[in-house]
Amino acid sequence: MADAVLGLLLENLNSLIQSEFGLLHGVQEEAEKLSLTLSTVQAVIEDAETKQHTDKAIAVWLRRLKDTAYDAEDVLDEWMTEVRQSEFESSQVTNSWFHFNQPVFRHKIAKKIKKVHADFDFIAGEISKFDLKIRVVERVALLDPNRETSSLLVEPEQVYGRDEDQRKIVDMLISNASSRNISVLPILGVGGLGKTTLAQLVCNDERVSKCFGARMWVCVAEDFDVKRVTTLIIECLSACGAEGSSLLITTRLETVALLMGTLPLYRLSFLSDDECWAIFKGRACGMDDEDLSADLVETGKQIVKKCGGVPLATRALGTLLRFKRDVNEWESIRGSEIWELPEEKGGAILGALRLSYNHLPTELRQCFSYCSLYPKDHELIKTELIQLWMANGFVRGIGRMDLEDMGNYIFNELLRGSFFQDPEKDYTGGIVKCKMHDLMHDLACSLTKTECCTVKKIDTVPKGMRHLSLVVSSSKPSSNPYKSLCKLNKSLRTHFLHTDKSSINPPPLHMNFSKLKYLRVLKLRETGVRQVPNSIGGMKCLRYLNLSGNYSLGFLPDSICSLINLQTLNLDGCQNLTRLPKHMRKLRSLRHLDIGGCTKLSKMPIKMGQMVGLSTLSNFIVGEKKGEQINELNGLKHLSGELLLEKLELVNNSTEATEADLASKPNLSSLLLSWGRRDGSIHRDEMQEEERKKSERVLECLQPHVNLNQNLTIHWYQGVVLPSWMTLLRNLREIQLFECWNCETLPPLGQLSRLVLLRISRMKSLKCIGVEFYGEVGGHLKGFPSLEYLLLDYMANLEEWEFPSSLLKDDENGKALLFPCLRKLWLMDCPKLETPSIFLPTSCCCLRNLNSLNIGGVSFLMQSLSNLTALETLRISEKESILSGEIEYLTALKSLVIHSCKELISLPAEGLQKLTSLNLKSLSIYSCDSIKSLPAMGRMIQEGMMMKTSCCSLVVLIIQYCSSLTSVSEGLRFLTSLETLNISFCKEFELKREDFQHLTCLRHLDLTDLPKLTSVPDVQNLTALQSLAFGSDKNLRMLPEGLQHLTSLQSLFLIVILIYINDSRELTGPTFPTFQILTSSFISICSSVPSHCLKIVFTRTTYNQHHPNSLSILPDESKTIDIHIYHCVPYLIYEFYCLRSANPVYYIYEYDCRFALNRSHLIGAISWTRNAVGTPDYDQNY
Repeated sequence: MADAVLGLLLENLNSLIQSEFGLLHGVQEEAEKLSLTLSTVQAVIEDAETKQHTDKAIAVWLRRLKDTAYDAEDVLDEWMTEVRQSEFESSQVTNSWFHFNQPVFRHKIAKKIKKVHADFDFIAGEISKFDLKIRVVERVALLDPNRETSSLLVEPEQVYGRDEDQRKIVDMLISNASSRNISVLPILGVGGLGKTTLAQLVCNDERVSKCFGARMWVCVAEDFDVKRVTTLIIECLSACGAEGSSLLITTRLETVALLMGTLPLYRLSFLSDDECWAIFKGRACGMDDEDLSADLVETGKQIVKKCGGVPLATRALGTLLRFKRDVNEWESIRGSEIWELPEEKGGAILGALRLSYNHLPTELRQCFSYCSLYPKDHELIKTELIQLWMANGFVRGIGRMDLEDMGNYIFNELLRGSFFQDPEKDYTGGIVKCKMHDLMHDLACSLTKTECCTVKKIDTVPKGMRHLSLVVSSSKPSSNPYKSLCKLNKSLRTHFLHTDKSSINPPPLHMNFSKLKYLRVLKLRETGVRQVPNSIGGMKCLRYLNLSGNYSLGFLPDSICSLINLQTLNLDGCQNLTRLPKHMRKLRSLRHLDIGGCTKLSKMPIKMGQMVGLSTLSNFIVGEKKGEQINELNGLKHLSGELLLEKLELVNNSTEATEADLASKPNLSSLLLSWGRRDGSIHRDEMQEEERKKSERVLECLQPHVNLNQNLTIHWYQGVVLPSWMTLLRNLREIQLFECWNCETLPPLGQLSRLVLLRISRMKSLKCIGVEFYGEVGGHLKGFPSLEYLLLDYMANLEEWEFPSSLLKDDENGKALLFPCLRKLWLMDCPKLETPSIFLPTSCCCLRNLNSLNIGGVSFLMQSLSNLTALETLRISEKESILSGEIEYLTALKSLVIHSCKELISLPAEGLQKLTSLNLKSLSIYSCDSIKSLPAMGRMIQEGMMMKTSCCSLVVLIIQYCSSLTSVSEGLRFLTSLETLNISFCKEFELKREDFQHLTCLRHLDLTDLPKLTSVPDVQNLTALQSLAFGSDKNLRMLPEGLQHLTSLQSLFLIVILIYINDSRELTGPTFPTFQILTSSFISICSSVPSHCLKIVFTRTTYNQHHPNSLSILPDESKTIDIHIYHCVPYLIYEFYCLRSANPVYYIYEYDCRFALNRSHLIGAISWTRNAVGTPDYDQNY
């Protein structure tokens, strides 16, 4: 690490010496002396780095060397900042050179360099005392032309030597699946042995997926609470069935394995030498299956033997020697002293990883070790990581490769070398995030323990730290954790601030930023920042500022424009930000400006075009005045990624649009074009013709580069025709056209061979989709060869959708000529549309692969859908009737949703009976106000002379907001396979005693907001029931009998729906006494239910300042109570009272809530989880 810091310092120093500013009298001489001293020290660093593990004095010497190097770099950064400031001023004032050349500044810099030089002289003088030798390590150049660079290994590799382990563990899990208890099987092994890989193999095993209905993956931190984690996992499992469930845990610690395990722990063995050799050779040879020389094989097998059967170490060293064929290089690895690393410092395994690290180029070593700031198993976002590396100076441009390209290259190299793992890709196939193995994280921490730290209290930060991640938790608005930070850590370079999820009020940002003048990175994401102090302008070295997610932030101080080095400014999600600083053009070093989600921004600062280094500009809002117009984009040649252009109606003419020169921006991947919203009721004839023509000319001149490959969105466009250049974007994957009310035709988009998604919405003037839509190339029609998603909705006047007959057939290979890859079709609210010929029996080949259809608000008969025999998901809405013949031939259908069919009186009895006897698993009915009952579903089959059994595939039945529904008795008769039943918000619905008689497989039952529900039938025959939910309906006075017999019950929810009316003192929802009665009854009946069953959920609440809610919770002794609160408005105050002397354990979860909670009246242990992920368990079931 010292070599990396010193190398960068030397490079920057030499660069400055050779510049015109380095020639200043009084500075050049000192700088040249320092450069010579640095070269002398750098020559022996490799020897010192190796010996420090066994010689504490050398370790102390290296620490002092690094500290001095950091101090020197700070001086150098101050010098370079003055250079940049002078360069900027020289473009404004002709005599700025004389200002920079003032004797005061020369003397100041020379004096600081002289002090640093003296420090380095002292350090260099100790080299002979430690007998340090000049040692050269052969490292691959950062960009070696002989290295393979195109085959990044991101796909899962072959796993060696774990087939038998996988088989044994799967057998153990399956053999215990019949148990009524939860079994816990620990896998024990050293780090890097492949425990997690093995667990993934088991989880994905076909036998496991068939045996267990649901699988989940949980990762915990090092300082986790074993009992708490186990309890939470069990509670989560209750949503999908805890009976017969198994937990497979991986750990390095035998104490954890013994504490958590209910089955004998499984000790994972080391791999054999032959298995490790296979891993090593696969990495060392790459895709080339060449035969290695006998000497290389012998040396390689000796290296493998030193890895001790640990695949991570083997893989890392195999990658290190990738394509190296000099036996001396292999022997240097075999004979390295690092293999002798003591066990307390990681032993041979960490030694092998350190060997691999030591042979990385300097830039890669710095970038890797910096990742120690993140916690273990943290997702590393590639773009953020690269920007952080850039901010710290770890990334240097080479040749034509700019900083971002080099950062991307380094990221891929670390991934290739197994320093990173588990890459995740976006829909285009690009890698966007990854993780670090625990051992690699340990390695990074061991390398930076004197430079990087993560703490929860600011007063525990060791002196001299350069990079700090601070996690604070405070409910006191007056607390200020930053005061001591500014005093004790003036040399800090990185500061991540995280507010704990349990923090009610984020700490205020009262700090004198100017005292942290060497800070390069300040990350304050989602920390509740409301105002940024003016002192931030004193942080002249700041290069990365992340304020994203601070929705209360209203503005930035103008002083921020003094940050001459700032490269990244992230304001994404600052919803209340109303303006940007006026003089942002002064931020000449800015490369990334993200203002996505800043919905209250109305204009851009003037002369943004002077920020020629911008690579990321998420939004540009067109203004009317000079300096705010669209032609400011002209000079921004390096723009990349996504660009949203807003208020395009303010573009005066096509000349301005042409001057934006989008065609010269080849790095843009997505372009979103938005005009100001107009009232859709205005008829096009009432709109000025010239305005429409101007919109057409402007859009035609906004032609992007043909490299645009991800998304093109056009919103509120006012023209009649779409631009001709759309068909030139052959690499485009998505096109979305929203509310282009005047457009009358569509361009030939069928030519776009890579188009995957097409959405056309609210084109009110479009009457016909003609054959020209499919395009023609060389006299042959094209038919969207890659399109998978097609969405047409709210097309009020669309009457006809034409298809050329030449495309409605298969080609010579039996593949459809039109829409051969179409998987999802959305056809909504097209009331005038006639039956498209694509649905006719003669044309069904075009929809052969269609598996999802959402159709509604159309006038044509749905009988034409009967040809879609591969359809698995169907959503029908706004139909007056549904005939059995329209759905009964959809034999592959698994999910059917019927929504908002207000006039639908009855469901298609014969069709549903047939489908539920085949493959239909889920039926959902929403907002069908005229339906009164359900028809019989499934059927009886004869078995033998007397016995009859039901045959029904339905597993999930959901009925909500059906105001006329009174009974489901007939529909439930044969649903013996039903596992989930949810009937909610049906004001006329009543249950009958026999309704649950046949539901022997039911696991989840939800009866919420049913006003006529006075009692619930006996549920004791529902022996598989695991979760039961009731609403706080005012007429429900008692819970069902037989609860004590439900031995599988894991969750019993009481869902309290509180409704307040603003400015009223009347409580319109359930009254306090009702809730208290329900709770008492609830607890007394559940006395024999397992302790984790009680879950109270508050939801859908509006605020009334006169009625803060006070609720009584009456827990029985030794009960564990879960309280879930979600979707509530700000500042609602809940007070929970415990009215007994018992001391229960409360687990309180908040979902999407931003309000203060008073917990002072709770008696017992409390675990409070704010901003909980997902939704409450009862909601997940359905």
